[in-house]
Amino acid sequence: MLDMMSFAATLLPAAALTFPDVSPALVSLDLGFLGLGTFHLRWYALGYMAGIGLAWWYCAAMIRRPHLFGGTSPLTKDQLDDIMFWIILGIILGGRFGYVLFYMVPYQFDVIAQNPLTIFKIWDGGMAFHGGILGVTIALVLFAKRRKVSLLSIGDMAGVVAPIGIALVRLANFVNAELYGRHTDAPIGMVFPEGYVPGSTPPSYNWETGDWVYNGSEMARHPSQLYESVLEGWLPLILLSVLIWRFGALKRPGLVAGLFLLIYATGRTIVENFRMPDSFVDGLPQWITMGQLLSIPMWIGGAWLVWNALKKKPSAQNCPAMTLKDRIIRLIETGGPIPVSTFMQLALHDPQEGYYATRPGLGTDFITAPEVSQVFGELIGLWVVHEWRAMGTPNPFHLVEIGPGRGTLMADALRLAYVAGGREFADAAQLTLAEPSPELRSQQGEKLKDYDPVFVDTLAKVSAGPMILVANEYLDCLPVRQFRKADGQWRECVVGLDDQGELTFGLAADEQRAPEGAAETSEAVEVQIGFDLLVADLVSRAGPMRALFVDYGPADATPGDSLRAFSNGEQVSPLARPGETDLTVDVDFGRLKRLATKIGLDVAGPTPQGMFLMGLGAQARLNQLVEANPDHAEAIFNNAQRLIDPKDMGSRFKAICLSTTGLPKPVGF
Repeated sequence: MLDMMSFAATLLPAAALTFPDVSPALVSLDLGFLGLGTFHLRWYALGYMAGIGLAWWYCAAMIRRPHLFGGTSPLTKDQLDDIMFWIILGIILGGRFGYVLFYMVPYQFDVIAQNPLTIFKIWDGGMAFHGGILGVTIALVLFAKRRKVSLLSIGDMAGVVAPIGIALVRLANFVNAELYGRHTDAPIGMVFPEGYVPGSTPPSYNWETGDWVYNGSEMARHPSQLYESVLEGWLPLILLSVLIWRFGALKRPGLVAGLFLLIYATGRTIVENFRMPDSFVDGLPQWITMGQLLSIPMWIGGAWLVWNALKKKPSAQNCPAMTLKDRIIRLIETGGPIPVSTFMQLALHDPQEGYYATRPGLGTDFITAPEVSQVFGELIGLWVVHEWRAMGTPNPFHLVEIGPGRGTLMADALRLAYVAGGREFADAAQLTLAEPSPELRSQQGEKLKDYDPVFVDTLAKVSAGPMILVANEYLDCLPVRQFRKADGQWRECVVGLDDQGELTFGLAADEQRAPEGAAETSEAVEVQIGFDLLVADLVSRAGPMRALFVDYGPADATPGDSLRAFSNGEQVSPLARPGETDLTVDVDFGRLKRLATKIGLDVAGPTPQGMFLMGLGAQARLNQLVEANPDHAEAIFNNAQRLIDPKDMGSRFKAICLSTTGLPKPVGF
């Protein structure tokens, strides 16, 4: 004996496709022993759950990439978690009450009149997509107003992820054999079960027997649920994703949301020509369906949003510039993890947003020796005069400072140098400041205007001739390559992205040879890559040359992992705010000395800063200042003592001098 499905199949065109015999539930659990009956985990519910979960994942991916929005994400991760709850409420409440308002009140009011609680029986079916859209819109408006975030931007995010849920739920409609299409003789026509089982949802499935019910009068129909899944879900998802990730559509707030409304309204209008209208809807003209009618506001709203987004060119307000951190993240996204040296170079020396280009914390994030006491700069000035004479008093000569800060060191140095060196020194010295920052050049130029400073971006741009160079706390900001031993193999340390899209330290996959300076017991080694270029610049100078560097670090040992960051005097994570915090490393004086000696320069030091300053007459100068300023004697003494005391800066900081061959040993060493 033929079963009902086989019998029905004998009555249908041979070309028609057969509806797949798939249960509307993924699993069914008998909970009778708990008095709860049978629990069905339905594909329809899974469609909503998966759609919401994937929407959250996609939104999280977008907010981790602020460059998509032009520089600033409209939501934090916590705000995203909160708004998803609001959206879920909007979908459920808006979808249900939209169905009640659009379909039950006008056409099934008798059902409501008999049992008003029917309004809340969502489990019996009845969700209107247009109502869900309205509910989500209200939720977004309330959330944006309450949390003071951009309504248009979060609307754009909702617009690009909504098609995920639509696509999955329409597939669930197909599995439920509901919302099927009109009759067709086309090869794509499919035979859906149309029998009715009282109290069953979907109405053509018998939950007791686990069978689809055919009444024998079925005809081939358009699988309109699949059309909707494509035109209302997958297609807008793909198109909007391309516009977002390839063409920066999120940088125009409202554009993506408007395009979603237009694409959905277009797809729904087309599919309604193939979809079976709801049997209880009557009174409408033959040329329009309820779905098409409800799409008209979406046409209007979508067109307005697109027009409003496109009428203005992206501006600094609508499309804020990417932060340095955003650019570093984008660099890693496109090219993979970057060496620590590259990160340092960008964070410190980026021409637009690097720390030394903007220098937001000068005098607050850290304090240098010239800021501690004028004695430091004054003694450097006396050292310059002494070495100028040791070089044979060349006229002219370049007096160069790299990293002059606010000009404090050189102002103090020249104040005493002009006295000690007299008119001859003043006429010979050509002050040159290697400073790329326009802001700091302005400060330095004002403080040193009496000395007619010349500005250059780098040491390499200083013209030929005799030179005396001074650099205080310059070497510590030269980028370093870091290497770490893992499982007995050396690997380079890199900066990559974690699962949340945030910067994190890691190790490169490829193995490295043991880095320079690594001992058998070493677990981490730093190599400052700027040393090679620095000594090459110095040795190529025409004429006699002295270069004095004062900085901190070990005299002989190779630093391991010394990278650190400071903000407002406190140590912070180096990755937290690139360009906004001072990055520093310990100077490898031993390597600098080896490189300089190898290339043909004479090296004096490194010598502890305290001993170097005492050798220049620090005590005598301190006594003079105390005698001249008795009211401030204690402060003057304590500040100067910080520079000399081995327990403070006197031992940790060191001085090293690189010179062309043939010059006398520099004073202080």
